[in-house]
Formats: sequence, C-alpha cells, structure tokens
Amino acid sequence: MAMDPVSVVASFAPEIRQRAPDIESARRMPEDLASRMAEAGLFRILVPAEYGGGQVHPRVFFETLEATSRADAAVGWCLMIGTTTSLLSASIDATWAKT
Repeated sequence: MAMDPVSVVASFAPEIRQRAPDIESARRMPEDLASRMAEAGLFRILVPAEYGGGQVHPRVFFETLEATSRADAAVGWCLMIGTTTSLLSASIDATWAKT
C-alpha cells in the first residue's frame, strides 16, 4: 500500500469539519464516512505490508492522527482505535492476520 495517509486525511478534512456538529450530536462517526476512510486504507496504516497494510513509520501514524483530530477530535479518536487494533496482526498467526 503506497499511500501518504496524511494527504488522504487532508482530502477528508473539509468534510469532517463540516460534519463535526452532526458527529457530536449523534455521538458517533457516520457510517458512510467511516466506510470511505476504510476504503481509502486509513484503518490499515499499521498493518504489516506483507498483509496488505500500510506499515507506516510511527511518526507518520501520529501525524495522520494529528491531522484527523484537527478536523474533528472524535473522528481522530475513532481512527486511533481502529488503527491500533490492527497492530495485533503483526503478532498473531499469519492465517488469522491475513483475514
């Protein structure tokens, strides 16, 4: 996965900022936004490259979270939870990590 996640987040930032009041009101990240961010590979940036992930440097990971959180802290938090959970793929059996 050759991508710059900070640039990908930048493409989402205007929409995230615009939708921030609704996100706060609903107390959840909109499903359509989460799905598009997932399709863009943002939730896989910490997955090892051998499993199709981004395997980004920790600095890039934190820069990505920072850029997302500047647009909306709740969306940044959701991205942090989703990406750090995928760290498990580096330490479980390859059969399970690939799924």
